[in-house]
Amino acid sequence: MVRIKAAINIMKQRVSHKISVKIGLSFLLMAIAIEMGIFISLFLLVVNTWINEQASSLVKRGENHAHVLTNDFTAQTIKHVVLTEKGDTDMAIIVQSPDGQTLMASQVVNSKMKKHLAKFTSASQGKSEVLEAV
Repeated sequence: MVRIKAAINIMKQRVSHKISVKIGLSFLLMAIAIEMGIFISLFLLVVNTWINEQASSLVKRGENHAHVLTNDFTAQTIKHVVLTEKGDTDMAIIVQSPDGQTLMASQVVNSKMKKHLAKFTSASQGKSEVLEAV
């Protein structure tokens, strides 16, 4: 057993002093470092692109709903717009009267939504607005 350990130690000493092993290990470590940097960069790029696409898609849907309601602000149209988003958890539709009263909503209006709406209600009297919560 002692002979085997001694032989292994001698082999390690011989291999560790060879320049080819040192060059090979340094190339391997550099390649791994470069690959890790590229993978992390690509991952962050893909994630940020996906988040931006999702956000712009939600804003576009909200703008479409606002456009429809601007052209035809009747109870039937309001009900239709709210029903189209009723089951969707990504987006909540809150239709308000010009004085700020909630006419209909696709989800229960919680305190976080009320706080977000309060910022824009006074500034956008009489306008159709798409509020983006980030």
